[in-house]
Amino acid sequence: MSGDFQTRASALAQQGAEAAPTPWLEEFRSRGAARFGALPLPTLKTEAWKYTSLRGLFEADVLHPPPTPAPYEGALPDVANRIVLVNGNYVAQSSRLSELDGIECVSFDHATSSQRDVVTQHLGRIADDAKHPFLALNEGMTGNGVLVRAGESASPRQPLHLIHVDTGAGVSRFARVLIVLSPMSELTLIEHYLSSEAIDAHTESFTNSVTEVRVMDGAKLVHCRIQVSRAPSYHIAGVYADLDRAASYELHQLTVASRMTRNDIRVRMLAPGGSCVLNGIYLCRERQHVDNHTCIEHCAPHCTSQEDFHGIVLDRARAVFNGRVHIHPGAQHSEARLDNRNLLLSADAEVDTKPELEIYADDVKCAHGATVGDLDADAMFYLTSRGIDPTTARSLLVHGFARARIDQIPNASVREQIEDLLFSILRGAS
Repeated sequence: MSGDFQTRASALAQQGAEAAPTPWLEEFRSRGAARFGALPLPTLKTEAWKYTSLRGLFEADVLHPPPTPAPYEGALPDVANRIVLVNGNYVAQSSRLSELDGIECVSFDHATSSQRDVVTQHLGRIADDAKHPFLALNEGMTGNGVLVRAGESASPRQPLHLIHVDTGAGVSRFARVLIVLSPMSELTLIEHYLSSEAIDAHTESFTNSVTEVRVMDGAKLVHCRIQVSRAPSYHIAGVYADLDRAASYELHQLTVASRMTRNDIRVRMLAPGGSCVLNGIYLCRERQHVDNHTCIEHCAPHCTSQEDFHGIVLDRARAVFNGRVHIHPGAQHSEARLDNRNLLLSADAEVDTKPELEIYADDVKCAHGATVGDLDADAMFYLTSRGIDPTTARSLLVHGFARARIDQIPNASVREQIEDLLFSILRGAS
């Protein structure tokens, strides 16, 4: 079963490598295709995948190339600045940049010589997990990806919206994004996954996306990700960030699970003074599955990290969280906090959580914790004893649980969008 999937995926990747528009991209794809063909696919015996079965993906008929890239005719967010990737490929005709001084956005195959130097310097070097087969598959299938680069000291007042549009079911989509912030620059990036209304809600599809981030000295990136799918899709995504001296990276993520969603998030603080915030909310219902694997690497002294992920799990769904903080030797005066909290709102739902601290320095401040449970009985009693019906009381408490994470998002429009989206789903599930 997995062998057949790997054979078909390898053939698809090889076709992609041969169709590369430039020699350097062909070399990059060929390397990924070869590595994917040599790596074993995860099973339940693989430690990092022990709670996430890929059997459904391996059996699904989703290994078909997406349609030829074309301008998207459906509804898109009406924002001043947006980059649109349709089925994983950058579409310039649907994108627009009008108010972002100091920001460059270009597809890999249209990059100038200097832009290509930036791409080749960073692409595949930040996301360098040589043992991750789906990272290798994405590399082998990298198509018309996009480079976003902020010039030195650039600080646009408007956010940049990165919109992934899926227009057809029954296909595979591979998106590759490289974000580079030059020293002392700042950027707010809102990454949103949309499904076309034309997609058959009963047809499976496969999305494999990778975002690489380099934040140079004194720069700051606020990265908001909204993952929602209409179709019963399989979504495997990776976010990999490297931080230089006094650099700052904030990730605020909402995941509404599909049939199977897997997020691998890794942040490396490579020089002193770096700071990282990971703030996540995930919701899964019916028989959906979400798996968040995070890793924060304190590679240098005087760095700080704070990670909070809250999950809401209903019906017969399953959520997995594995958060790891790694304090390297010599990374003295590191401060790290890791917290995972889960609401288990059904006797048939399941949560598997594993927060980890791995510390090799002796002058640090670190803490971690995890909770799994139903709504607080005392709080429910308090509300119902004051005349609030049980359904409304339950809704208020769930909303309060989620608001703790929503309120941490610095962008007001994203806060409002996430709150409306999340609570409309919860109302439908109640």
